[in-house]
Amino acid sequence: MEARSVGRPCLTCAHPDRASIETQLADGEAVSRIAATFSVSRASLRRHRAHHMTVTFLDGISPWTTVLRMAEAADRLRDLATEAEAVGRLGDATRATLAEARTLDLLLNLGAKGPAQLDYAADADAMEKAVTVLVRQQPEIGDRLAQFLRQEERTAYAARLQVYADKCRALPEHQVSENKEIPA
Repeated sequence: MEARSVGRPCLTCAHPDRASIETQLADGEAVSRIAATFSVSRASLRRHRAHHMTVTFLDGISPWTTVLRMAEAADRLRDLATEAEAVGRLGDATRATLAEARTLDLLLNLGAKGPAQLDYAADADAMEKAVTVLVRQQPEIGDRLAQFLRQEERTAYAARLQVYADKCRALPEHQVSENKEIPA
């Protein structure tokens, strides 16, 4: 008896711009932005990233991106509360304020106690994306960074980076060249 696949085929796998989509996913671009650009649902992109992507460095969203998104969410919730209160929707204003308070509490628990920590998170997020792009373009940079990280006893991170560099070496040239360019 032959095994059958369940469900419909992956829309992202069948997309004519799959290489560009995967490059942007691997580089940490926002799923919502990719979905809008290529007319693919966010759910399809997430499923594709989780089950079909051949080259990823991060497993899901980086912690830095999470902190930044939470800070943005808290700002949006504050705006919603203010707007709801201005038009007399006090229940909505209260719910938005409570959601903002929970979000800010989570940020505090993650160590984001003020603008300096949010700036640090933004810098770390940009650095992680830059490393991803550079290693995708030049896997030997990943080898050297992994070696350095092992010397610093950051072995788990070094191992992930080394696996990513090895996968990037095996990429077809068009998937590497479609990537963002970092000036030399």
